Amino acid sequence: MKTLAMNESEREFVEYLQLRGYGEPERHPPLNGNKRGKRPDFGLRLDSTRFFFEVKEFKERDDLPSSGPIDPYVPIYNKIEETLAQIEEYKGHPCSLVLYSPDASFRHLTPAFVFGSALGPLSWVASVDPNTGDRRERSFWDSSKGWYWFDYQQMQPKNAHLVSIIILEKFPIGQHRFSIEWERRAEALGRRLTFAETDELLGQPGLDLGKKTLRVVVCEHPYADSQLKSDLFSGEFDERFGWVPATEGFYTKRLFAGTEIRSLEATGFYPAESPFLRKNRKPNPRKS
Repeated sequence: MKTLAMNESEREFVEYLQLRGYGEPERHPPLNGNKRGKRPDFGLRLDSTRFFFEVKEFKERDDLPSSGPIDPYVPIYNKIEETLAQIEEYKGHPCSLVLYSPDASFRHLTPAFVFGSALGPLSWVASVDPNTGDRRERSFWDSSKGWYWFDYQQMQPKNAHLVSIIILEKFPIGQHRFSIEWERRAEALGRRLTFAETDELLGQPGLDLGKKTLRVVVCEHPYADSQLKSDLFSGEFDERFGWVPATEGFYTKRLFAGTEIRSLEATGFYPAESPFLRKNRKPNPRKS
Protein backbone atom coordinates (compact mmCIF):
# COMPACT_ATOMS: atom_id res chain seq x y z
CA MET A 1 0.00 0.00 0.00
CA LYS A 2 1.44 3.37 -1.01
CA THR A 3 2.24 5.59 1.97
CA LEU A 4 1.28 9.24 1.50
CA ALA A 5 2.86 12.20 3.23
CA MET A 6 1.21 12.98 6.55
CA ASN A 7 -1.08 15.97 6.89
CA GLU A 8 -1.07 18.30 9.90
CA SER A 9 -3.45 16.23 12.01
CA GLU A 10 -1.44 13.04 11.50
CA ARG A 11 1.83 14.78 12.31
CA GLU A 12 0.34 16.25 15.48
CA PHE A 13 -0.99 12.86 16.59
CA VAL A 14 2.40 11.23 16.05
CA GLU A 15 4.02 14.08 17.98
CA TYR A 16 1.56 13.59 20.84
CA LEU A 17 2.35 9.86 21.04
CA GLN A 18 6.07 10.56 20.98
CA LEU A 19 5.75 13.18 23.71
CA ARG A 20 3.97 10.54 25.80
CA GLY A 21 6.84 8.12 25.25
CA TYR A 22 5.16 5.69 22.84
CA GLY A 23 7.56 6.23 19.95
CA GLU A 24 6.64 6.05 16.28
CA PRO A 25 3.31 4.28 15.60
CA GLU A 26 2.90 1.86 12.70
CA ARG A 27 1.64 3.62 9.56
CA HIS A 28 -1.35 2.07 7.75
CA PRO A 29 -1.11 -1.21 9.71
CA PRO A 30 -2.32 -4.28 7.76
CA LEU A 31 -4.70 -6.85 9.17
CA ASN A 32 -5.67 -10.21 7.66
CA GLY A 33 -4.63 -9.13 4.19
CA ASN A 34 -7.12 -6.25 4.06
CA LYS A 35 -9.08 -7.59 1.10
CA ARG A 36 -10.82 -4.25 0.54
CA GLY A 37 -7.54 -2.37 0.69
CA LYS A 38 -8.64 0.03 3.45
CA ARG A 39 -6.53 0.57 6.54
CA PRO A 40 -6.58 3.03 9.44
CA ASP A 41 -3.85 5.64 9.65
CA PHE A 42 -1.94 4.26 12.63
CA GLY A 43 -1.45 1.18 14.76
CA LEU A 44 0.06 0.98 18.22
CA ARG A 45 0.94 -2.23 20.06
CA LEU A 46 0.84 -2.11 23.84
CA ASP A 47 1.69 -5.35 25.60
CA SER A 48 -0.20 -7.95 23.52
CA THR A 49 -2.96 -5.66 22.22
CA ARG A 50 -2.98 -3.73 18.94
CA PHE A 51 -4.84 -0.42 18.93
CA PHE A 52 -5.81 1.27 15.67
CA PHE A 53 -6.40 4.97 15.02
CA GLU A 54 -8.00 6.78 12.09
CA VAL A 55 -7.14 10.48 12.16
CA LYS A 56 -9.56 12.92 10.53
CA GLU A 57 -8.82 16.58 9.96
CA PHE A 58 -11.37 19.34 9.46
CA LYS A 59 -10.16 21.61 6.71
CA GLU A 60 -10.80 25.32 6.94
CA ARG A 61 -14.59 25.85 6.85
CA ASP A 62 -15.02 22.28 5.60
CA ASP A 63 -18.70 21.19 5.54
CA LEU A 64 -19.90 24.64 6.58
CA PRO A 65 -22.74 26.41 4.76
CA SER A 66 -22.07 29.81 3.22
CA SER A 67 -24.95 31.28 5.22
CA GLY A 68 -27.71 30.32 7.63
CA PRO A 69 -27.63 28.19 10.79
CA ILE A 70 -24.87 25.66 11.48
CA ASP A 71 -25.60 22.12 12.66
CA PRO A 72 -22.61 21.28 14.90
CA TYR A 73 -23.19 17.55 14.53
CA VAL A 74 -23.06 17.21 10.73
CA PRO A 75 -19.27 17.62 10.34
CA ILE A 76 -18.71 14.98 13.02
CA TYR A 77 -21.30 12.64 11.44
CA ASN A 78 -19.33 12.80 8.19
CA LYS A 79 -16.04 11.91 9.88
CA ILE A 80 -17.63 9.00 11.76
CA GLU A 81 -19.08 7.56 8.56
CA GLU A 82 -15.76 7.88 6.73
CA THR A 83 -13.99 6.17 9.61
CA LEU A 84 -16.45 3.27 9.86
CA ALA A 85 -15.86 2.53 6.18
CA GLN A 86 -12.11 2.69 6.74
CA ILE A 87 -12.08 0.27 9.70
CA GLU A 88 -14.75 -2.17 8.49
CA GLU A 89 -12.26 -5.06 8.37
CA TYR A 90 -10.97 -4.28 11.86
CA LYS A 91 -14.04 -5.40 13.79
CA GLY A 92 -13.03 -7.24 16.92
CA HIS A 93 -10.07 -4.92 17.43
CA PRO A 94 -10.08 -1.66 19.43
CA CYS A 95 -10.28 1.22 16.96
CA SER A 96 -10.52 4.95 17.64
CA LEU A 97 -11.38 8.00 15.59
CA VAL A 98 -9.14 11.00 16.24
CA LEU A 99 -10.66 14.39 15.36
CA TYR A 100 -8.48 17.45 14.80
CA SER A 101 -9.27 20.94 13.61
CA PRO A 102 -6.45 23.41 12.88
CA ASP A 103 -8.90 26.20 13.64
CA ALA A 104 -11.73 24.94 15.81
CA SER A 105 -13.61 28.23 15.86
CA PHE A 106 -16.34 26.71 13.66
CA ARG A 107 -16.00 23.19 15.09
CA HIS A 108 -17.74 22.21 18.29
CA LEU A 109 -15.24 19.56 19.31
CA THR A 110 -16.35 19.04 22.89
CA PRO A 111 -17.45 15.88 24.71
CA ALA A 112 -21.07 17.07 24.54
CA PHE A 113 -21.04 17.27 20.75
CA VAL A 114 -18.97 14.13 20.27
CA PHE A 115 -21.31 12.02 22.41
CA GLY A 116 -24.26 13.80 20.78
CA SER A 117 -22.97 12.82 17.34
CA ALA A 118 -22.41 9.18 18.28
CA LEU A 119 -25.57 8.62 20.36
CA GLY A 120 -27.96 11.30 19.13
CA PRO A 121 -28.03 15.07 19.68
CA LEU A 122 -28.05 16.20 23.28
CA SER A 123 -31.49 17.63 24.11
CA TRP A 124 -33.33 19.07 27.08
CA VAL A 125 -36.94 19.07 28.26
CA ALA A 126 -38.09 21.59 30.83
CA SER A 127 -41.41 21.58 32.66
CA VAL A 128 -43.00 23.73 35.35
CA ASP A 129 -45.35 22.42 38.02
CA PRO A 130 -48.52 24.59 37.71
CA ASN A 131 -49.24 24.24 41.44
CA THR A 132 -45.83 24.90 42.98
CA GLY A 133 -44.02 26.68 40.15
CA ASP A 134 -41.10 24.29 40.53
CA ARG A 135 -39.03 23.90 37.38
CA ARG A 136 -37.75 20.48 36.36
CA GLU A 137 -35.26 19.71 33.63
CA ARG A 138 -34.22 16.46 31.98
CA SER A 139 -31.52 15.84 29.40
CA PHE A 140 -31.43 12.95 26.94
CA TRP A 141 -29.89 11.78 23.68
CA ASP A 142 -32.30 12.50 20.83
CA SER A 143 -32.79 9.20 19.00
CA SER A 144 -33.99 10.83 15.75
CA LYS A 145 -30.43 10.84 14.33
CA GLY A 146 -26.90 9.82 15.14
CA TRP A 147 -27.21 6.12 15.89
CA TYR A 148 -23.49 5.37 15.48
CA TRP A 149 -22.99 3.84 18.92
CA PHE A 150 -26.54 2.65 19.61
CA ASP A 151 -29.36 1.26 17.45
CA TYR A 152 -32.60 2.68 18.84
CA GLN A 153 -34.80 0.39 16.74
CA GLN A 154 -33.14 -2.84 17.84
CA MET A 155 -32.26 -1.29 21.24
CA GLN A 156 -28.75 -2.63 21.23
CA PRO A 157 -25.16 -1.33 20.96
CA LYS A 158 -23.68 -0.58 17.55
CA ASN A 159 -20.16 -0.31 16.10
CA ALA A 160 -18.67 -1.55 19.36
CA HIS A 161 -15.22 -1.81 17.73
CA LEU A 162 -15.10 2.01 17.50
CA VAL A 163 -14.18 2.11 21.16
CA SER A 164 -13.59 5.84 21.40
CA ILE A 165 -13.68 9.17 19.63
CA ILE A 166 -10.70 11.31 20.56
CA ILE A 167 -10.42 15.08 20.30
CA LEU A 168 -6.83 16.10 19.52
CA GLU A 169 -6.21 19.78 20.11
CA LYS A 170 -3.69 22.46 20.93
CA PHE A 171 -4.79 23.46 24.41
CA PRO A 172 -4.38 27.26 24.91
CA ILE A 173 -2.67 27.03 28.27
CA GLY A 174 -1.28 30.56 27.91
CA GLN A 175 -4.73 32.08 27.51
CA HIS A 176 -6.10 30.16 30.48
CA ARG A 177 -3.23 31.12 32.79
CA PHE A 178 -3.54 34.77 31.77
CA SER A 179 -7.32 34.74 32.32
CA ILE A 180 -6.91 33.13 35.74
CA GLU A 181 -4.37 35.73 36.85
CA TRP A 182 -6.56 38.55 35.46
CA GLU A 183 -9.56 37.26 37.42
CA ARG A 184 -7.51 36.86 40.59
CA ARG A 185 -6.30 40.45 40.45
CA ALA A 186 -9.76 41.78 39.57
CA GLU A 187 -11.27 39.92 42.52
CA ALA A 188 -8.62 41.26 44.89
CA LEU A 189 -9.24 44.84 43.67
CA GLY A 190 -13.03 44.45 43.58
CA ARG A 191 -13.17 45.83 40.03
CA ARG A 192 -12.14 45.12 36.47
CA LEU A 193 -8.53 45.77 35.57
CA THR A 194 -7.84 48.87 33.53
CA PHE A 195 -6.24 48.71 30.08
CA ALA A 196 -2.94 49.82 31.60
CA GLU A 197 -3.09 47.13 34.31
CA THR A 198 -3.99 44.48 31.74
CA ASP A 199 -1.11 45.60 29.52
CA GLU A 200 1.25 45.35 32.49
CA LEU A 201 -0.03 41.85 33.20
CA LEU A 202 0.72 40.82 29.62
CA GLY A 203 4.38 41.47 30.27
CA GLN A 204 4.59 39.17 33.29
CA PRO A 205 6.80 36.07 32.94
CA GLY A 206 4.93 32.80 32.52
CA LEU A 207 1.89 34.47 30.97
CA ASP A 208 2.58 33.92 27.28
CA LEU A 209 -0.83 34.25 25.59
CA GLY A 210 0.35 32.28 22.56
CA LYS A 211 1.54 29.23 24.47
CA LYS A 212 -0.28 26.01 23.53
CA THR A 213 0.26 22.35 24.28
CA LEU A 214 -0.96 19.20 22.55
CA ARG A 215 -3.53 17.20 24.44
CA VAL A 216 -6.39 14.77 23.92
CA VAL A 217 -9.94 14.51 25.23
CA VAL A 218 -11.18 10.92 25.01
CA CYS A 219 -14.89 10.02 24.69
CA GLU A 220 -15.51 6.31 25.28
CA HIS A 221 -18.15 4.09 23.65
CA PRO A 222 -20.52 3.05 26.48
CA TYR A 223 -20.71 -0.56 25.21
CA ALA A 224 -17.33 -1.00 23.54
CA ASP A 225 -16.01 -4.49 22.78
CA SER A 226 -12.87 -3.51 24.66
CA GLN A 227 -11.45 -0.41 26.27
CA LEU A 228 -8.34 1.64 25.68
CA LYS A 229 -5.66 1.16 28.28
CA SER A 230 -6.33 3.58 31.11
CA ASP A 231 -2.78 4.91 31.04
CA LEU A 232 -2.62 5.41 27.25
CA PHE A 233 -4.09 8.91 27.25
CA SER A 234 -3.17 10.15 30.70
CA GLY A 235 -1.05 13.24 30.09
CA GLU A 236 -1.08 16.19 32.46
CA PHE A 237 -3.50 18.14 30.23
CA ASP A 238 -5.57 15.16 29.01
CA GLU A 239 -9.16 14.33 29.91
CA ARG A 240 -11.21 11.18 29.55
CA PHE A 241 -15.00 10.85 29.58
CA GLY A 242 -17.06 7.69 29.90
CA TRP A 243 -19.95 6.14 31.80
CA VAL A 244 -20.66 5.23 35.39
CA PRO A 245 -21.79 1.63 36.05
CA ALA A 246 -25.43 0.68 35.57
CA THR A 247 -25.88 0.35 39.32
CA GLU A 248 -25.07 4.06 39.71
CA GLY A 249 -27.54 5.46 37.19
CA PHE A 250 -26.26 5.41 33.58
CA TYR A 251 -24.78 8.85 33.04
CA THR A 252 -21.71 10.42 31.51
CA LYS A 253 -18.84 11.31 33.76
CA ARG A 254 -15.31 12.54 33.51
CA LEU A 255 -13.17 9.56 34.41
CA PHE A 256 -9.77 11.22 34.32
CA ALA A 257 -8.24 14.69 34.34
CA GLY A 258 -4.51 15.35 34.16
CA THR A 259 -2.66 17.11 36.95
CA GLU A 260 -2.44 20.43 35.09
CA ILE A 261 -6.18 20.45 34.35
CA ARG A 262 -6.96 19.77 38.02
CA SER A 263 -4.53 22.52 39.00
CA LEU A 264 -6.33 25.00 36.74
CA GLU A 265 -9.71 23.96 38.16
CA ALA A 266 -8.43 24.36 41.72
CA THR A 267 -8.05 28.10 41.13
CA GLY A 268 -11.82 28.45 40.92
CA PHE A 269 -11.57 30.52 37.75
CA TYR A 270 -11.15 27.75 35.20
CA PRO A 271 -14.42 26.32 33.75
CA ALA A 272 -15.74 23.44 35.80
CA GLU A 273 -17.35 20.32 34.37
CA SER A 274 -20.18 21.02 31.95
CA PRO A 275 -23.63 20.39 33.48
CA PHE A 276 -24.32 17.85 30.73
CA LEU A 277 -21.85 15.47 32.38
CA ARG A 278 -23.87 15.09 35.55
CA LYS A 279 -27.05 13.17 34.76
CA ASN A 280 -27.19 12.31 31.08
CA ARG A 281 -28.84 8.98 30.63
CA LYS A 282 -27.25 6.46 28.33
CA PRO A 283 -29.33 4.03 26.24
CA ASN A 284 -30.15 0.83 28.06
CA PRO A 285 -29.83 -2.24 25.80
CA ARG A 286 -32.72 -4.67 25.61
CA LYS A 287 -32.28 -7.51 28.03
CA SER A 288 -31.77 -10.88 26.43
